[in-house]
Amino acid sequence: MRHLGDDRADVRLDVPPGWLEVDPGAAVGYAGGRLLQLITASPWDDADGVRPTMSVALAERASDHVAARVLDEATASLEELHLVSVDPWTRPGRASGATSPATSMGSRLVFAHVDGEAVVTTIVWIAPLDGADLVVAAHVESIQLHRHEQALLEALTGLELPERPVDAADAPPTAPDLLRAAPTAPWQPADAARGAVLGSPDARILVEASVAATSLKLDATLVRDRATVTATSSPRTPRAGPETAERPDTLEHAETTFRVPARRLALTIAQWLGLGPARTPSSDPVTVPISLVMNRLVDPSVPPPEGADVTTWEQPWFLWTLRSSATDSGLVMVDTGDTGQCAVMETADEHTTRFAPLSSYNVWLTLNWLISESLTHR
Repeated sequence: MRHLGDDRADVRLDVPPGWLEVDPGAAVGYAGGRLLQLITASPWDDADGVRPTMSVALAERASDHVAARVLDEATASLEELHLVSVDPWTRPGRASGATSPATSMGSRLVFAHVDGEAVVTTIVWIAPLDGADLVVAAHVESIQLHRHEQALLEALTGLELPERPVDAADAPPTAPDLLRAAPTAPWQPADAARGAVLGSPDARILVEASVAATSLKLDATLVRDRATVTATSSPRTPRAGPETAERPDTLEHAETTFRVPARRLALTIAQWLGLGPARTPSSDPVTVPISLVMNRLVDPSVPPPEGADVTTWEQPWFLWTLRSSATDSGLVMVDTGDTGQCAVMETADEHTTRFAPLSSYNVWLTLNWLISESLTHR
């Protein structure tokens, strides 16, 4: 890109219905990039809670990867940052009479941070262009993420670029391996007021994990705008593996009780589960007997079925479920170590299941949706 100074480069997002474009002035985006465009879901003086925004910036190319710079800036300026995922960014094609092919762009970083009683999800899409790095960022209150995700995708689908992205063969890596395999912070119960449930419960959310024949749980009771949480040790402490299977007594059974704002409950659950960046396989879901999945949970030597990702099948596994008293929806998931999460989904046949790899971002999205549903329907 030739115009990175005071001149605006011709890079634009589509403004989704119900969103407004705001003059970014001389603001600076992530990685020191000049902010070219800023759009918001509501007028500046009519916002309710954390205002959803999207921005477009161009950052000058530097020796360190732009993804690392973005994460360093976020870690230094945001409270209790939790890295959710680092994934490839594939932009859907713009339809012109027929469906256009998707375009491989670069990387997508997703992280969450605490903002008062709320948790904000930041999604950063990064792509190398000729001479500069494109940085598109969206900020949405996590519990409202599912309400705005379609608008974010519409804006990205309409992204206009003056030049084609750099060919993947000539571009720098989409994300350093350090980020792709970044460990999550160890589970620590919230530093909040401790004690029993105060008031009549509005809803209950129960997360249970089975690690090496040991049951662990996080039990949250919602009363108005607070959640009282009772949690055992995390299923990540220690990490599920052969050594745990030999010594299940290494898992701590002591329970801790604390309270957090209800809007922060999804982050608490994600931290307890150890949800974080993973090398999610690109394989399609496979339909397999439920008994095969259950046998594999207790016996790592069970061979993978046809069509299943072999690397996923060879990882250490644990099963976890989420149920809410306020909704019929829930989650049945298998944590597959370095390859992330797989959903165990119903099929028309009660003896089979659809075993579907999901990115950590999609698990985060669904987790926040379930908490939102529980707050709405309690």
